[in-house]
Amino acid sequence: EDEVKLDYTCYSTILRICQSSYKWEKAFEILEEMLENKMMPLVFHYNCVAQTCEYVEQYKKVLDVYEISKQNLTVTGFVTFLAAIRSAYALGLRDKAQEITDEMKSVTIANGEMGKFNKDVEMGRDEGIELPGYMNH
Repeated sequence: EDEVKLDYTCYSTILRICQSSYKWEKAFEILEEMLENKMMPLVFHYNCVAQTCEYVEQYKKVLDVYEISKQNLTVTGFVTFLAAIRSAYALGLRDKAQEITDEMKSVTIANGEMGKFNKDVEMGRDEGIELPGYMNH
């Protein structure tokens, strides 16, 4: 019996569909399937699953995605970091949110995203824009 093997493009497409239809359980299942099949998820895959879980307020799952990404990636994605910070705050875990924030600051994000983040935060403060609570200190 021939077995169909999914590649990164297939997984990416499935995760995008899960994201657009708010199917967080399926998205998390796909992430786990990728890991079980020794197909290391990319930053995009973690970001997609973290966002999907956050959209439907599955904050504990977002933190799970964040922890799994830390174990498997050289650098956790910017989107996953932010989803994890917001989720920790939503769960009332201020110390965890601060820990994640500190970790995010200590790593170099690919494509200059950290620099863009810092620039956006400073611009927001300069213009009196109300930023999410974790950015207003």
